[in-house]
Amino acid sequence: MRIVLLALLLVALVYSADAAVFKEKVFDAFAYEDKLYVTSNNQTFSVDFSGENKVVVSLDGGSFVVSAGDCVQQAGYNVCFDNFTFSHWDRNVTNTRVYKAKLAIDAYIAKVNLTRIAPSELLLGRQFTVISVMQNVGEASASSVFFQDSYPAEFDVSLVSDCQIAGNNVSWRGELAAGEAVKCSYILRPKSNVSFSSVARVEYMNGIGFAREESSASIMVPDYPIKAGFSASNLSPEVGEEITVNFSLSSSKNLSVAYSVDVGSGLIPVKTDNSLSADGRFFSFNGKMLENEVRVFQNKFAVEKAGLIPVSSSAEFSVDGLQQKFESSVFVNGSLKPLYVRVGRQSLPSGSRLSVFVINPANKPLVDLRLELHGLVEANESVLRIEGLSHKEFDYVVDAADGSYNLTSLVRYKSLFGQSFAYSSVEPVSVASAAAEQNVSASRPSAPVESEPVRVDFSAGVRRTNRIFFVLAGVILFVVLLGVVVAKLRKKPGPPPAQSPTPSAGDSDDPLYEVRESLK
Repeated sequence: MRIVLLALLLVALVYSADAAVFKEKVFDAFAYEDKLYVTSNNQTFSVDFSGENKVVVSLDGGSFVVSAGDCVQQAGYNVCFDNFTFSHWDRNVTNTRVYKAKLAIDAYIAKVNLTRIAPSELLLGRQFTVISVMQNVGEASASSVFFQDSYPAEFDVSLVSDCQIAGNNVSWRGELAAGEAVKCSYILRPKSNVSFSSVARVEYMNGIGFAREESSASIMVPDYPIKAGFSASNLSPEVGEEITVNFSLSSSKNLSVAYSVDVGSGLIPVKTDNSLSADGRFFSFNGKMLENEVRVFQNKFAVEKAGLIPVSSSAEFSVDGLQQKFESSVFVNGSLKPLYVRVGRQSLPSGSRLSVFVINPANKPLVDLRLELHGLVEANESVLRIEGLSHKEFDYVVDAADGSYNLTSLVRYKSLFGQSFAYSSVEPVSVASAAAEQNVSASRPSAPVESEPVRVDFSAGVRRTNRIFFVLAGVILFVVLLGVVVAKLRKKPGPPPAQSPTPSAGDSDDPLYEVRESLK
């Protein structure tokens, strides 16, 4: 089919070359005899009048003898002479009539046609051979011809013939004689879905100036109808942690699909979705997907090593007879907090004990620990297991002379899943004998301690007494108010007595009396 299109294209180009003549007017005005004129393409010419109703135009190294009402074509020009017209009397010469000639001069130019065979739609996984043809259908040579066709990063461009390629830019430079054609072909392969407006161009000098032609095409690359996805409850889990991992398939069409997932070393299957076939770390599904259907496969894995763990998936299916394959990959970044070594003291007297701590900051146990100490202490230790978030302590008697030392530690250990690790560190430790410490203490005069008078803090007692006083005052006020109320309630209205008896202590009208008596 592509060969047929190319043949039709070449036939059309030949037909267009025969059907049209490309020229451009460079002079169209009256001209006088024995004067110089300049065309629009900067060519100088002169005109001589012949007595036989003719003109002789001297242009670009050639002579054009043209009769009135006629045209002469030669040397890349077409010169037409209309007729003589009276202009004026020459006053310097008696009875001399001055005539002018109406001239039209056309320059034949180059015309480069650009025709390109490009796809309007291209499926992922399919390739297309783009053909671009540049033909000079003009009457003159085209110089400084430059052709370029560019594509975005979503395409691969390869196998270029008769052109040059730099990245995704295809180009050609050269000259095109009249009637000459150049064909340039290259393979276009899409890498991802994209909608792209492609514009190829050719620029050239047509003999009198700069010219440009373009060829536009819209290329659409539809996305895969099947997509595979991945999600995890934690993409940066610790070694030993269990994570939930979901594999997903989505379809925009009714298709049969062969789906597979390859889980890299470092994830141990704990629970697998029943819809998946499992073979170690390889999982698969073969079946039909409906339009707009989404399937989610839920799994659980234990992380067994630190570092990047790849998870790759692929889905194979057929669209319009084309076998397509969608691939994707992600990484789970397993982590393990490194074990480390610390000393209990960095300054101690000779003969004392030095504590060395091997600390596991991870949540999970570490096993098969081998500890080497060099420098201040020489020792080799073995520990079968250190639980998570715990430590192991080792004590050593330091019997070294006074001075500064380094304690170099090297620890080799494994995770619960057998992954090996190593840690090394250098801790500075200074040693001084007991006598040296005493001498140092004696050589340092103690600063006089200024005696201070003994101060007794009464504030607490005062605060406590104040609290008691306020409580009692509140109680007394409450009782007084209560007594007033009771006294008023007991007093009955009636005629006043004839005489007032002498009040006794118990009959006093003082409302506070009973209160005071009750407090005695």
